Amino acid sequence: MLLTGDYERTASFALGAADSGTTTTPVVDRAAPGASVRVLGGRTLDPVSFVPVPTTSSVYARLDASARGQILQVDLKTLGITDYGTLQRRGFCKSGNKAAMELAFDGAAQQLARWPDTTENEVPTGLETAAQLQLFGTITPDVTGTWSKEGTQDGVSAFARQGLVGGKQYHLYRYQWDYNGSHHQAWFITTGTSGYPTDTDPWWYLYAQNLGTFQPSAGATGNVLGRNPAWINHGYATVAKADSDTQFTYNGDRPSRWTSAAELWLHGFFKYDWADCHTAATLDAATKHLSTGTAPGYGITAAQP
Repeated sequence: MLLTGDYERTASFALGAADSGTTTTPVVDRAAPGASVRVLGGRTLDPVSFVPVPTTSSVYARLDASARGQILQVDLKTLGITDYGTLQRRGFCKSGNKAAMELAFDGAAQQLARWPDTTENEVPTGLETAAQLQLFGTITPDVTGTWSKEGTQDGVSAFARQGLVGGKQYHLYRYQWDYNGSHHQAWFITTGTSGYPTDTDPWWYLYAQNLGTFQPSAGATGNVLGRNPAWINHGYATVAKADSDTQFTYNGDRPSRWTSAAELWLHGFFKYDWADCHTAATLDAATKHLSTGTAPGYGITAAQP
């Protein structure tokens, strides 16, 4: 019978046959009546051990100006905690790894410091019903640029590119159809004005309800991006350019703050939206390159989060 309190353990709580008793006289481990008991595999940290990050710390320079003076730190070694575990590749690109040490506050597991924050988002709402939008990418033929609404199809805006491409007018619209008992919905960039495109001219497709990254077809090359690749998209930055299956170019200058970090880890959906990977990386801030060493699953594709 356990009395009220936290019981911190440094090893597994192993029970064998001798701890079970018998059918008629079982051994029961329980809290005393009215007691509040917690058996913990971790260590409880006294809040007074947390102090503000000093301005002399190398961490201080990496903090946003708005966060400086708001971040606390604790010296775990002075508290006798020296085994922090090791971060390892995990996600779709690796299975079976245990997590490294975690911090829980008020009963909730805390997240490793990250950029962008999960709540950060620069993608405007209503792109699908806008009067005008921009398309991005390095593609052939080049259909990037400004597109204006020319009507409505499938309950959303249908767009026409401002300016001809190779002497032809390109259109962007969403279309739904049934095929072999399945229902499909997709966006198309094509010289046609409705329906499923023909292969008369190069075209792009996106099987999704909302605008995103288009795939090429019929001789088109490159991915057309329905969102500005420099935007933060619901907590994720975007691959600006896939240099190889292990290296990519990033947008902006935020990673330049990370050059003094002892460990740099990335989490992303580098090739497909259903295959995530948490992997170590190295940074070349001068060329804006991040390298993973080993391919994160299926490799890396431009415009992925």
